Amino acid sequence: MRTTRTLVILACLVGASLASATSAAWAAGGLTFIGMTPCRIVDTRLTSGFAGTYGPPALTPAPAFRTFQITDFTVGTPIQCGIPDNALAIQANFTVTNTAANGDLRVYPAAASAPLASLVNWETGQTIANSTSVGLGDVGGGHKGITVQADVSATDLIVDLLGYYVQTPIQIVVSDSGGTSTAATSVLGTLTGDLTAFGSTHTKGRLVARWNGQGTNFVTDCTATSTGTLDLFDVAAATVVVSMTRLCTAAVGMGLQLSDTFDLPSGARNYQVRSHSDLPGTNRVNWGSVELQLFE
Repeated sequence: MRTTRTLVILACLVGASLASATSAAWAAGGLTFIGMTPCRIVDTRLTSGFAGTYGPPALTPAPAFRTFQITDFTVGTPIQCGIPDNALAIQANFTVTNTAANGDLRVYPAAASAPLASLVNWETGQTIANSTSVGLGDVGGGHKGITVQADVSATDLIVDLLGYYVQTPIQIVVSDSGGTSTAATSVLGTLTGDLTAFGSTHTKGRLVARWNGQGTNFVTDCTATSTGTLDLFDVAAATVVVSMTRLCTAAVGMGLQLSDTFDLPSGARNYQVRSHSDLPGTNRVNWGSVELQLFE
């Protein structure tokens, strides 16, 4: 499992028609790693201060095993680690201590089968650690977690989270130059069909816009205090799903604006990415690049 995205695949967006000169494309990646300050989420030692699922007793030998919820709020941990429910895997350090005899530890996604390979092997009385990436499995309530299993001998376990992996969002580029607010409503791109068709089931989205201000040679009549608005319009429902507005100011260059993450309506939809101007034909905001990012 990689910690950085190394491959981007580009393909034409079927059914897209653009008012701008460039064609739409979509880029799909794998997983994106989000690093974090190490955060302890499991400590089975009696003096650890951890309780319930995350604290004592020590792990007992197989066939016994323990499952830990990793995402969302974790009752019994002194500090919340803040792993979101859309995380698909974690990077963590697993430490065994107070080992009763020679043994080993296996770690795997919750609700999955135990692997044949062990993560940590120890000798009697040894304290030893190993770091790995492990997938997250369903633990109920929309949350995810891991299962651990000690073989042969009992041991205390400490788990420190180092980061987590989320799906790299699919990016649908609907305009990559020259999208300007020169009319009451300009359609930068049209996306016909169910957006869930883009490789997976997507329930969340976000608009990302890079804009050109006065002095970039794209816009020469951007008057201070004029505005340009960009939105994702659901044609079937005749509603705006999300909207962002850029205030035009003097002597500005390239900038980046992100919309808040929003819920995508279900079912086959026809979307338009539209641009508006407060004073059509006179004051404009040039959207240098506009894309729609899709998340699970």
